[in-house]
Amino acid sequence: MKKIVFILILLPMLARTQSPVPPDVKVATGKSTARGGMDINGGLYISGKLFVENMGTADKQTPLIGIDSKNQIVKVAPQTGGNNIVPVNVISYELKNVDLDWVNDFDTKISGTDYVVTIAAYDLVDPIRTNGNNIAPLRIETWVDNNTKTWHLAADYVGTAPTVNSTWNLFLLVMNKSLAKVLSPITEDFGGSSSKTAAQAPTGL
Repeated sequence: MKKIVFILILLPMLARTQSPVPPDVKVATGKSTARGGMDINGGLYISGKLFVENMGTADKQTPLIGIDSKNQIVKVAPQTGGNNIVPVNVISYELKNVDLDWVNDFDTKISGTDYVVTIAAYDLVDPIRTNGNNIAPLRIETWVDNNTKTWHLAADYVGTAPTVNSTWNLFLLVMNKSLAKVLSPITEDFGGSSSKTAAQAPTGL
C-alpha cells in the first residue's frame, strides 16, 4: 500500500518534468535570481560541440574571444576603455615642416604596454638630393621609450636631404598586444656570405 501511495505522489512530478518548459521560465545555477533565460554562476563544462542558434549581427565593434591553453573561453582583446576593443588599427601620420627630411624623435603617445606598432608604408613628399646614382640609406624606426613607455618614431634619409623642409606620410599598424607581441632582437653574422640558415626558430613563437 505504501508503494502505491509513493507512486501516486511521484507520477505528477514525472509528468511535469516531461512537459515543455515555458519560454518565460528562467534558470539560475548558484544564484538566487536569474538575469536571462539561464544564468550560471561558476564554470561551465561542455563535452562535445557547442552550437548557438539565431545569432544576430553586432551593430558595433565588440571584444574578440578565444580559447586559452586550458580550453577556457577568454576575451582576446578586452574592452578596458579607449580603442582596445579593436585588435588591429591603421593610423596615418602627416608630419609636416620637419627639419628638411629629419624626424629624430616623434612621441606618438601610443601605449607601449598595450600595443605593438609597426610602419606599414611611408612617403616623403619632396625629392631628396642624390650624388650621381647613389641611393641614400633610409632610416625608419619605431621603439618604446624607457621613460615615457610610449611608441616613438624616427625617419630620415641619412647623408642627404631635400632642399626644403618637407613632409613625411607614415602609415602605422597598431596591434593589441593580446594578439601580437615584440620578440627579442636577433643578430645573424653572415661572414661575408649571401646566404645563411638560422640555428633555430626565434624564441617566443
